[in-house]
Amino acid sequence: MSISTATTSFINNKTNNAPVGLETPLLQQSCNNPDCKCRKDPKSTAASRKRCISCTCGDMQAGAVIVKVGGMTCSSCVSTVENAVKALPFVDSCSVNLVTTKAEVKIRAAAVDLKPGSEPVEEIVDTIEGVGFDAEVIGITKFEAKESTETAVIRISGMSCASCVASIERLVGNMDGVKTIAVDLIKGMASVTLVTGKTSAEKVAEAIESIGYDAQVEHVVKSIPSARRSSLSGQVPTEPTVLRVCPSSSTGLVNFEDARNILNSTDGVVGLFESSSGHAGVVQVSYVPSRDFGARDILAELGPQWQLAPRDPSAGYHMDPVLKHRILLAIPLAIVVEVLSMTMLGSLLGCWLPVVLLVLSFPVQYYCGWGYHKHAFRGLAHCSLSMDFLVSFATNMAFIYSAVWVFLNLPDLVSGRMSSDDVNMNDCMFFETTTILITVLLLGKALESRAKASTASALAELSSQRPTDATIVLPDGSLQTIDVDLLHIGDRVKVLPGGHVPADGVVVVAGSNTSCDESLLTGESRPVKKTEGDEVVGGSICVAGGMEFTATRVGSQTALARILQLVESAQASKPAVQRATDKVAAVFVPAILGFCAIVVCVWAVVAAVSPPERAADMTDSQKALMVFRFALSILMVACPCALGLATPTAVVVATGAAATRLGCLVKDAQVFELAGNRKKRMAVVLDKTGTLTEGKPGVTETVGFGDFKAKMMLAAAEANSEHPIATAVSAWAAPNGVDSSLTVTGFENIPGVGVKCDVDGHHVRAGGDISWVVGSEEVMKQEREDYVKWMQRERDDGCVVVVVAVDGRIQGCIALKDRLRPESADLIHQLRYSLDLAVWMCSGDHEATAKRVAADLGIDNVIGQAKPSDKMALIRRLKLNGNAVLMVGDGVNDGPALAAADVGVAVGSGVDVSTEAAHVVIHSLRGLAPFIELSRQTLKTIWRNLFWAFIFNIIMLPLAAGILYPSTGITLPPEVAGAAMACSSLVVVTNSLSIQYWTKSRYGHDEQLTKAIREATSGQAGKE
Repeated sequence: MSISTATTSFINNKTNNAPVGLETPLLQQSCNNPDCKCRKDPKSTAASRKRCISCTCGDMQAGAVIVKVGGMTCSSCVSTVENAVKALPFVDSCSVNLVTTKAEVKIRAAAVDLKPGSEPVEEIVDTIEGVGFDAEVIGITKFEAKESTETAVIRISGMSCASCVASIERLVGNMDGVKTIAVDLIKGMASVTLVTGKTSAEKVAEAIESIGYDAQVEHVVKSIPSARRSSLSGQVPTEPTVLRVCPSSSTGLVNFEDARNILNSTDGVVGLFESSSGHAGVVQVSYVPSRDFGARDILAELGPQWQLAPRDPSAGYHMDPVLKHRILLAIPLAIVVEVLSMTMLGSLLGCWLPVVLLVLSFPVQYYCGWGYHKHAFRGLAHCSLSMDFLVSFATNMAFIYSAVWVFLNLPDLVSGRMSSDDVNMNDCMFFETTTILITVLLLGKALESRAKASTASALAELSSQRPTDATIVLPDGSLQTIDVDLLHIGDRVKVLPGGHVPADGVVVVAGSNTSCDESLLTGESRPVKKTEGDEVVGGSICVAGGMEFTATRVGSQTALARILQLVESAQASKPAVQRATDKVAAVFVPAILGFCAIVVCVWAVVAAVSPPERAADMTDSQKALMVFRFALSILMVACPCALGLATPTAVVVATGAAATRLGCLVKDAQVFELAGNRKKRMAVVLDKTGTLTEGKPGVTETVGFGDFKAKMMLAAAEANSEHPIATAVSAWAAPNGVDSSLTVTGFENIPGVGVKCDVDGHHVRAGGDISWVVGSEEVMKQEREDYVKWMQRERDDGCVVVVVAVDGRIQGCIALKDRLRPESADLIHQLRYSLDLAVWMCSGDHEATAKRVAADLGIDNVIGQAKPSDKMALIRRLKLNGNAVLMVGDGVNDGPALAAADVGVAVGSGVDVSTEAAHVVIHSLRGLAPFIELSRQTLKTIWRNLFWAFIFNIIMLPLAAGILYPSTGITLPPEVAGAAMACSSLVVVTNSLSIQYWTKSRYGHDEQLTKAIREATSGQAGKE
């Protein structure tokens, strides 16, 4: 089962959970903040104030509702739902994914009360159900503007009754900067959510004391916007994670209100969501884990009446039980109806045959096919037409015509005046047609659902890597096995060989041969050796050695959970080709109805005036039935579903394959279209340091530095920079650490140039540009001619040279060399010759150094001494020349260039998904060429799907309309038309699955690695 981002939804969300992608301006209430961006907008007026989501006002709120939509079959259904929901006055946007059947509705107004059962939420559900679909809320998220918040827990003494609580809540609730307050009378505690910078916990405590109570701040938990949250290796997590709890089966009835009050007053709990689906009584508790607070504390607060909720058993494909029941009923009835209609057995019933067929086909038409009729009628009421309408309209016409014929002729049938020979099944009744149609469509729907579930198998494969249990080491050294959801930050976890790592952490005990398989997370096929102090990633497999680690991230904070959320987000996004297809699908059904009406009119005229030779001997009623059959065939064969599934199924498969096979995390489906477009020449721009090289330069040669103090000042200056070269220089100059007695002031890091500052009153400069360091290269040549020759020689050898000056006098030069990544040369060869791409290297290093490295790699286009603005200029120039640009960088220093490129690729840890500027994050350069190949394969698959969808309708619609009947007598019976329509969607989904098989065949996991894992696992089992 894929991990849904909806599980992080909650009712009383007290943290700042800024939405991803919500960038459109939102019309809000009037802004009263004089420092807000919106007030500085010259187009803004006091009467009509506009504010965007980045507004600095603290009182702006918005939210999102995640809805599971049932009954959608095609893009027309998607458009119907989106248009209906968007028409609601409080809705800012609505995005519906046909494959996942989820709708994300983003709310615009701050005044909207978002919680289960509230008016806006119910109105969204009613609107979706009103247009003919089933709707169920599976998640609610409340988020605010991108501002920092903090939750303060304050101990209060002196409260005696509810009046005291009300007084404190009223006072504090009206303070500027206070978002929420919850006071617990029994515990004597208050939990206050504050806007950072507007007020403080101390001021709140002072206000409480001013009305006669004693108040003491216990602690404050800060929450920061998602854009600033730390990556895997960063600070203590601040994002909330989710714990699912439910009443214990042995305790009987529980008081949900008491549990809600307990959790609302529990420090660290930031929100609740009472699930309306799945297990009854499940409550999702959103909390911020820390070393002092975790899931076990929440269960302890709730008491023995509550327990962990069972995991959702719906992982993988499970047929809808209602659909299964309808299929099981429809199949035998359809077989009986077909046998009675087409064989001599029907003649045994004599004149009662039409009545028997009516009775047998009625439950198939109006029970088994009720889903089609329900959606069709509701959609028609809102002027929304989908494939369900075509099916319902066609089968109802045929069934009602047949039923009316039976009732009109019932007296003659019963009395015997109409013999069995008078009953011509082909002329009079269509019971077998409607029964077979409904049955075939239901079977096709089941097969399509199963195939669509297979498209998400890569995501399920990732999700399955999370174990259900974890073994923790207790303080006394004993071991205890607990549910993985109960892990705390700081727990010491033991992992045996062959076991899954249950959370992210840092190794504290490791064997001499301990190694982990991180292939499903990073794409790296070889086991990674682990020693004490190394990080481990939740979901990886301990191949050999065993280990113990300290958990640093648990629950939905782990790298695996964040990767799953990222992949799901990418799968839900729409590339441009899908948006264009959706427009076609939106008018498809009305166009088919118009085409059908034209065909009926044309055939009616032809049959009456100049019938074809084959129809010349037909009676008028037979001619009318012939035209009727043509109309039925047209309505049944028309298939907007294939159009709607062509793109999203391919995107779902491709994003999953990229994550599991290549170690590539794709953030937007648009990337596949841009990177895979072979009609447009693509230029690949690569950064050097940290991208083509390992990013760990080492000092190879030095000259000068006779003054030891100059080295100490250099170390102190470079210690303020995070650049890899600065780190290497500082480590060389002060191997035992920087002298703490030195005072650094006025430090400035100039990208692409160097650093400058004052150290104990001396002006220090270090950089690669001599004229910048000392003011004039000519002066340098006159004073230190030997330096110039030495620098040129080192640069020609591919080294980076740093010139150091103190108070304008050169103290020495340092040569550093960064080793090329082993895969860099192969990558350049693949890009240039296998993929036929133009390759550029753009580096901040000296031009001579850059050219030497480029020559070693076989890159012809080189730009050296490039500042960030130069990289941006290169990208703009390449775009103006008609190129699509793919920029590859380290994701930090190259942020602006990555964002400016058509496709920005950040090279880093495969589990670091925090690089917001990049569109794609890859584990290593080895994944770049395969990613481009995958993009091409994905785009090719999308176009194949669209070609099939269009060509199917282009060929089958004229055939169904009887275009071949006058010359050959060939027609398309309605039953065959319905079966063909059902199969067309299946063809599209199956074709999309070919991406998965293509990727697996080319980039499957290492067989030796799989063998090693099996041996380690079996060896451990043998010991036990």
